Amino acid sequence: MRKLLAVILFTWIPLTALAEPVNIKFSLIVSEETPAGKGAALFQQLVSERLPGQVEVEVYYNSELYSDADQLAALEANDVQILAPSMSKLGSYTDELKIFDIPFLFNDFAAVQQFWKKDASTPLLGSMADHGIIGLDFWGNGMKQITANKEIHMPEDANGLSFRIQDSQMISEQYQHIGVEPVPMAFGKTYESLENGTVQGTENTWSNIYTQKYQQVQPYMTETNHGVIAYMVITNTEFWWSLPFGVKVALTGILEEVSTYVNEQAYDINQAAMKQLKSNSDTQIISLTSEEKVIWKQQYKSFIDAHKSTINPNIYRAAEMSN
Repeated sequence: MRKLLAVILFTWIPLTALAEPVNIKFSLIVSEETPAGKGAALFQQLVSERLPGQVEVEVYYNSELYSDADQLAALEANDVQILAPSMSKLGSYTDELKIFDIPFLFNDFAAVQQFWKKDASTPLLGSMADHGIIGLDFWGNGMKQITANKEIHMPEDANGLSFRIQDSQMISEQYQHIGVEPVPMAFGKTYESLENGTVQGTENTWSNIYTQKYQQVQPYMTETNHGVIAYMVITNTEFWWSLPFGVKVALTGILEEVSTYVNEQAYDINQAAMKQLKSNSDTQIISLTSEEKVIWKQQYKSFIDAHKSTINPNIYRAAEMSN
């Protein structure tokens, strides 16, 4: 599927020699120890080995180059060439990507990966072309969990709390649906805001929770698996078209290899992070019972029904059938 996409993207691109190495800035808001961080490092390594003197990749972690509030504008201006943003941040470009923010659509991360293997997911990579953005591939992080300063078993337990969320209208509505005040905030400011009480909770994957040290300021964590944090590796359209054919072919092949690695590693990295969090005596991880999971899903039924109608039914059906 990805190879077919590569052929489509390369149509009409001339093969030309490089006068000087292409410089690619790859900006991330997460740490080196997360699935996306490890993927970016491997991409940089393989490009250095296979395209010496042709392409140079600079990787910036932990919002060192751009915060999540600024990175998309930087990509559109071609000040950075590759990003791997959470797809929740891309909903303003296309309704189709909102599929990844439908709560409880995917049972687990294996179902998400199964969906990405289906042809129905391919159009999502081209869904932002009108905005000057090309999707190159999908990278997974893992399933979302809830952290808070109080125990949360049922949706009503979170009522009245403020949660840091990504800047996403759909996620904002999702938390308002259960009586939580959503506070859109840059990823890098989350720890401080949890520590000083500006917000009382948040959602994220085990690997992000652990590497950002939220366990130091959030004593309770609920294993909800209510959504997925996944990234789309994206690039500036004008930059991508400017690359010689051979370079694009090589970069696409490398990225395909890296994506396989990232998605294979994501589950193990999150399991290891969860194990570390469970070993922390100051952290209580709450596992929902089967009955509680049913109640959470029922709570969101009207929300799901309202939003699924905005997504291509063929794509939505393929996602449902991936479980």
